Amino acid sequence: MVYLLDNEVPCAAGKGMWGDYAHVLWAGFASQDESGVGYVERTGPFVPDAYLASNSLICTERVKDNIVSNTQGILFVPQEKRKIVRVEWRSWDPAGDIFHYIDRGDINEPEDLVEAGLHDLVARDLMPSLWKLDEATLPELEIKKIGKYDPRRPVSHLAVVKNSVPSRCFFAKSRNFLGVFAGEEAKCFLEKNYPGFFRYSCIPFCD
Repeated sequence: MVYLLDNEVPCAAGKGMWGDYAHVLWAGFASQDESGVGYVERTGPFVPDAYLASNSLICTERVKDNIVSNTQGILFVPQEKRKIVRVEWRSWDPAGDIFHYIDRGDINEPEDLVEAGLHDLVARDLMPSLWKLDEATLPELEIKKIGKYDPRRPVSHLAVVKNSVPSRCFFAKSRNFLGVFAGEEAKCFLEKNYPGFFRYSCIPFCD
């Protein structure tokens, strides 16, 4: 089977008053500059051991080493911690209004939690090194659109062409759909070693 990975955000999970703010606090953003250097911009000093940001898998060095030692041919690239905004959100009540804890000020959208904040060198230095899964090392799946998109079932309109799946599919990418895809082996590995970090949406096969 093939699965599309998504963050399983503990604490708020996009519910109650937090909404999309919870996802920004958990994952932040990942990008690459014109010189090809990858970097993250997020809250800190807390960072999940493994998470998805901007459709890329980001993880600590410990997780990276664990994945690499259990796979073949998968590589990770180091990420610069370019902007880390200190937000100690894990002590907040997830059922409460997030604006009880943050000043509205320049916060008009969830991304403003990072974009409007100041880079905190102390918070940055307290964080572990971060690595991004190198998509260039991943096999490419052929994925077809087989129906209309339903936000309640985000992959119900997709199917994977069966003969495009390699015999050992750990992580994979798609040419025409964003995201990190996992085979059955990767799903079992992540569930065993990092339970509660991801959701797995199964995508059916087609010919």
